[in-house]
Amino acid sequence: MRNTLLSFLFILSGLAVQAQITVTAATFPAAGDTLRFALVNGPGLPNIATPPGGNQFWDLSAISSDESFEWVYLPAVVGQNVNQFPGAELVVLGASGEQYYNVTSNKLELLGYTSNTLLNVPFEVLYKNNPPFVERYSPLNFFDIHQQSQNHLLPFAMADLPASLKDAILNAIPATPDSIRLRIATQTLAVVDAWGSLTIPGPAPNPPYTVLREKQTQYVERRIDAKINPLGWLDVTDVAIANNLGGGAAYFGVDTSSTYFFFNDAAKEEIAVVTVNINDLSSQSIRYKNNEPSEPLADKLIPTEASIQTYPNPAAGRVILECAGLPADRYTLRFFDSSGSLVWSDTPWLAGEQSIRVDLKGLANGIYFYRLEDGKGRLLKADRLVIGRGE
Repeated sequence: MRNTLLSFLFILSGLAVQAQITVTAATFPAAGDTLRFALVNGPGLPNIATPPGGNQFWDLSAISSDESFEWVYLPAVVGQNVNQFPGAELVVLGASGEQYYNVTSNKLELLGYTSNTLLNVPFEVLYKNNPPFVERYSPLNFFDIHQQSQNHLLPFAMADLPASLKDAILNAIPATPDSIRLRIATQTLAVVDAWGSLTIPGPAPNPPYTVLREKQTQYVERRIDAKINPLGWLDVTDVAIANNLGGGAAYFGVDTSSTYFFFNDAAKEEIAVVTVNINDLSSQSIRYKNNEPSEPLADKLIPTEASIQTYPNPAAGRVILECAGLPADRYTLRFFDSSGSLVWSDTPWLAGEQSIRVDLKGLANGIYFYRLEDGKGRLLKADRLVIGRGE
């Protein structure tokens, strides 16, 4: 009887192992990929913080999104700050800044990013992850554990800051500093603690995804120093919090977050990313793979007073960039192939409403990327272009 029971348990164990998936680098994004997501915020969201273990089922099919969005991965050369991130292969352009990535056979690394605010005031800031932050590991299996730490040290001379930010600092710190610096330390613990099936919203038929669940706990400490002569650098974090600089305690100090990531072995998007309350593990927000039918490829405008529309896309023979609201200037338009190599460029003089016609006859069918800059090198438009219609 005992031997029979042991044999039965062994068979069940073998079946469980077979049901588990391994997530590989085949799911890492590549240049030209568009990842589609939907987002819903709490309260009242389904609980996914079940105990660790295998053969679980999570059902998110009843939730309804508040918004949808896309992440388009482009060759890093399209980015405005690519020279600041040697070795970067990909860039994602967004309204709040750029994110630069390196991709290897076993890691998807975020080298750094830019932001258009500092302490809640408009100001361009560049963050270099030291070392790079690993967003995805390959291969990824049940029971995997990964730990990592990053540090940022960001000094700013007061003379280089905008007046509104200077005023905010001087009102918060009872002294007149020569410079300030931010110290940001991040520690991340990721544990693949469960596997099973996950159902998300989508058109019928809507089968569940086989997934690995990774719980990520992150500790971020932010502090601020002020250089006050003749004392040198002084930690003024407590004063900054008391005077609500940058949001006070909501920004400075130690912030702890818990997030669950659900990965499939075929989809490039995370099937779901769920942020939970660190105290009761209730779901606060859910980002999930958007499986609703998509519209045809559309231009993704970077916020600017100018308007640039591109058509046709896919294109054959030629493509037209219809521009409106452009200040009179000498512009630079460049096309890159899928590897990031420059294949065509021009420097037209443009003003107001004007069209740019580009002859594509010398370019083979495939995915390309273009970038339009003004005379000061500021990015106005970056997107992908498909040459040649598929079957």
